[in-house]
Order: sequence, then C-alpha cells, then structure tokens
Amino acid sequence: MLRVLSLDFAGVIAPKDFIDYFWFVALPRRIAKLEKIPLYEAMKFVERAYETVSRNTLEWYLPQYWALRFGVEDLLEDAIHESLSIAEVYGDALELIPMLATRYTLVIATNTPRSMVLKFLDKYPTIGKCIKRVYSCIDDLRVPRKDREFYIYMLRDLGIKPTELLHVGDDPLYDGAIPRELGIKAIVIDRRSRCGKYLRDLYQLVEELGG
Repeated sequence: MLRVLSLDFAGVIAPKDFIDYFWFVALPRRIAKLEKIPLYEAMKFVERAYETVSRNTLEWYLPQYWALRFGVEDLLEDAIHESLSIAEVYGDALELIPMLATRYTLVIATNTPRSMVLKFLDKYPTIGKCIKRVYSCIDDLRVPRKDREFYIYMLRDLGIKPTELLHVGDDPLYDGAIPRELGIKAIVIDRRSRCGKYLRDLYQLVEELGG
C-alpha cells in the first residue's frame, strides 16, 4: 500500500527560474558591487567560472563553494533572499499538495540545497506545513545527483518498503529509471510535454492516483 509521496522540488513544486536567477543574476550582482564592474561583465565572469567545474561534481551545486570562490561569502544570504523574492509556486502544487497531504505522508526529494528549499517553504506555508521532511542528496549524502544510494537512504530513514513509496519528478533518469530499479513506483512530469509520454502536471497525477 502506498504510504509516502515523494516530490521533486524544482520542476514539480516550483519553477526553476529563481534558482537560475540566483546563479546567473544574484551572485553576479554581488560580484559586480564588490569589484565595481558592470553587471554584464560579472555575469560573463561567473558563466566562465561555472564551466570550469563539472555538473557531476558536488561543488557545482554548493552556493557556499561559489560564494567563497568569488569572495562574496558575506553576501550569500542576501543573494539567496533576493532570489527567493521572485520565487513562484506552480498553481497545481499550491492547490493539490494540501489535499494529497490528507492521503499520504509528503516529503521532498531534491538535489537543491535543503536550506534553499526550507526558505522557499517558509515563503509558501500552505505547502510548507504539508511537507514532513526535505531530503537533499547534496546535504544528506554529499552527492550531486539522486542516485540509488540516495533512494535507499530515504527508504531506510522513512522506515518503509519500496512499494510504499511513490516518487514524482521531472528527470527521466534520476526521478524515473533509478528509483524504479529499486522497486519504487516513479512518475515523471514534463510540464512542456504534449506527446503523452509523461504526465503534464499534478492534476494528471491525482487522476493517476484515483482522483
């Protein structure tokens, strides 16, 4: 019997725009201010810097790493706060998560740093009060992706069997194929999809779960 519903964060609950804004606008803005250079130069500088680190390494996903590297560690929280000020939530998530919370234990499983997710949930308490736990592979296992070990860690921490967990995310591999290998039911959402291969939104998820 399904007991726990695990939701990816970016792409399922929230658009990724505010996260991109943090990396490509908010951090460069602090660098521009510190170095007294135009913002566009700071933007180009960080883009070149990001290219020097593989997205398959943990460091790429750590705001603290980049803030220290750029010399703006004292301005990191301010950059996060600015980014969160533009953060939005998907309408279906805002509407349906409280209803889903009456049926299942809801958790978030993400590769976004937990501190950023928790600040987002503080901004949207209607959703925040429904989420029992935030799992971040970045923080919990110090790995950049939601791999097999991450899902095993979640199952053990929750004290449930694979068949008691449903994971919903937007990546066919890390949110789909990998959890399925462990016997976890996994559903992929692609909000831009029109081909029918994936679900388009949480409304279709609710239909999949029986209305």
